[in-house]
Amino acid sequence: AWVSDECAEYLKRIPFDRQTATTEIKPEPRGSKTREQLQDEEKGRLRDALPAGIWQLDDPQRLLPLSEAALGWALAAYRFSTYREPEASPRAQLAAAADDLVAASRMAGAIYLARDLINTPASDLGPEELAEAVVAEGRRHEASTEVTVGDELLRANYPAIHTVGRASTRAPRLADLRWGDPSAPLLT
Repeated sequence: AWVSDECAEYLKRIPFDRQTATTEIKPEPRGSKTREQLQDEEKGRLRDALPAGIWQLDDPQRLLPLSEAALGWALAAYRFSTYREPEASPRAQLAAAADDLVAASRMAGAIYLARDLINTPASDLGPEELAEAVVAEGRRHEASTEVTVGDELLRANYPAIHTVGRASTRAPRLADLRWGDPSAPLLT
């Protein structure tokens, strides 16, 4: 990420590891990575390196759209906090237009949900809890949901789900979430 001369001078005066806390974006073929090659977390590394405050991205060549920088910033902020209190320390914030923040916030929210589900141990996230998560997201987005449980899977012609799930002490489930135009292609 590009920083202004004033910010660069400030960063020289504080404990700041340039090797791990900055990402230079240079056009090909001269150097490192193009915008498309950057990982989202790389786009937000400065969030953890900068002191608390509101920071503005200085990118005169417009190599990194603010919506992408905001998403990277948000993803760098992710912490799995289901079993502990979230961090309350003030952090660096990125100044961006509302449209950029809304788009980044939506995408980050979806990624946070996926990460939380992935990070939750199987003992706490069985078929019932996963189905509840699908139903909760459906409600949040005004989607229709239907959960098929146990032997109902056989009657609904889902024998493979039933067969795999019946070995568990927890009943197998299929959570179906439908949202959007019913005539649009179906994604399952």
